[in-house]
This record gives sequence, structure tokens and C-alpha cells, in this order.
Amino acid sequence: MDTPPRGSYIDWSYTYIVNHAPKLGELPRPHRTEEDFRPLNPHQVKHHNAYSLFGIFLTIAVDCDEYHRRMVQAEYTFSLIDADIQAGGYSWAAFKAQQAAEFAMKALLRSLGIASFGHNLVKFFQELKGLCEPSDGNRLGYCSSLLDGLYSSSRYPDAYTEGFPAQHITESMARECKSCSKAIIDWVKGCSKC
Repeated sequence: MDTPPRGSYIDWSYTYIVNHAPKLGELPRPHRTEEDFRPLNPHQVKHHNAYSLFGIFLTIAVDCDEYHRRMVQAEYTFSLIDADIQAGGYSWAAFKAQQAAEFAMKALLRSLGIASFGHNLVKFFQELKGLCEPSDGNRLGYCSSLLDGLYSSSRYPDAYTEGFPAQHITESMARECKSCSKAIIDWVKGCSKC
């Protein structure tokens, strides 16, 4: 069940809080139970904020520690892109741009208790724009799609029918990926309540 038990969300101001973040090696639980929806306990979370979803304001517990942990990794990964571009490692620059954007999107999703597994930036963008409308949704949608397509093709020689990633990804592509990654990171930062 992906929603709180009927009536309890509004009547009792229940807030969705993930009981246990997935630990390394554990598979996520496929279904939610009523124990996943319990009253907000201020001792368990440091922040809670209102988000609007489909015009309804919800109070959502925000795990700022998780947000900052992932956002620091996003910014660190982003900071390494220029070195790859300068060294001519355009395929690695493109991959790092994808990773930095993914880390940032997952920072916000996971800080809100929303499962974010895999590497589908288009899916993450769709989920996030429901919580935080981007000022330039077309650009961010394009960026999500561009970077999404480079998750594998920037690294694996068999991603192309001929050649290898270093032959296909140019400096201008790497710079466009960097620009897109920056746009996504900035948008996520603007959406975060942390």
C-alpha cells in the first residue's frame, strides 16, 4: 500500500516516515504496511515542512542529514568534471555529470522518505517536479533525458554498435552534460527545505 490507511492521514495528521532506510545488502520492502504510517515524532526527525502535492498541502518529515550526505557527494562529483574535460576524458566527464545529477535528485527524494532506486533520471525528475515545480521544466526535462542516456553509453564499449565511448562523446557534449548537471543540482537545492 503506497498511501496511508484510509482516514488516518487527514484525521490524525499522520506523516509518512520510512521506518528503516534500506541498509546495504537489503532489498527494499515491496509493500508498505500501516506501521510505515505513524504520527510524526519530533524526536525522530529534525525537520518537517509542508509540500504541495496535487494542490494538497502535506506535512512531510525531512531527513536533512540524508540530504546533506548525498548532496555533498553530488557537489564533489560535479567538481571533478572540469579535470576530465581538460584531460580529454569527455566520456568520463559526461558520466560524472550524470552521477552528480543522480546524487542530487536522490538526495531530495530520499530526504523526503521517497524510494529512489536505479538510475532513471527522467523518472526521478517526474517525481520531483510534482513536489517542486521547476521554473524551466523543459530545460530540466531535456537535461534529465540527456544525462539518463549517458549512464551506460559513456562507459561501456559495447554501448555502441561500433567504436567506443571516447570516440562518440565530444568536448561539446561533455560541456552540455556539465551544464545540465549544474541546472539539476541548482534546482534540487532550490527545492530542498534543508
